[in-house]
Formats: sequence, C-alpha cells, structure tokens
Amino acid sequence: RIKEDVVTSISDFTEADVLCGRGGGTNNHAGNKYFRKLVEEHRDQYFLAKKLEKAQISRKIVAIIRDRGGRYLRRDESTRKWCDI
Repeated sequence: RIKEDVVTSISDFTEADVLCGRGGGTNNHAGNKYFRKLVEEHRDQYFLAKKLEKAQISRKIVAIIRDRGGRYLRRDESTRKWCDI
C-alpha cells in the first residue's frame, strides 16, 4: 500500500532496501535476496496458518526489513527516483 500522505523521492537505495520490480537488477540486489530468504524461512508456517495468522507473518517480515533500516521501494518511471511504499 502506497503512503498517500507524504511520498518522498529517493535518489539512492541501500543494501537493506527491497526493490520492487522485475529482472536481474532487483533479483540480484542484496535486500531482495535477504527478503526472499526471510520469505523462505516463514513459508511452511505461512502455509499452515489461518488467515489472520498469515497477515501477522507478513507484517513480521515487513517489520524485520524495516527494523534493519530497509525500505520497500518502487521506481517512479517519470522521475526515475525511488519511492517508499
């Protein structure tokens, strides 16, 4: 969900950030690799969980990324800058 109140353009991203998008650039980014590792670690628990528990697991993964200074970023194609979503 995109934050509607304030969208800050980000020129640079860090190794802790998760980049939304397709292709080698995002797939090979360190933050995306770490995100995929977290998802894999929680996969079995997620598949066995009920609906509310699934949301909690998803929020936990988001919090782990954010707690280590990471952001979830998508690129604005008109400005070519990254926006935190």
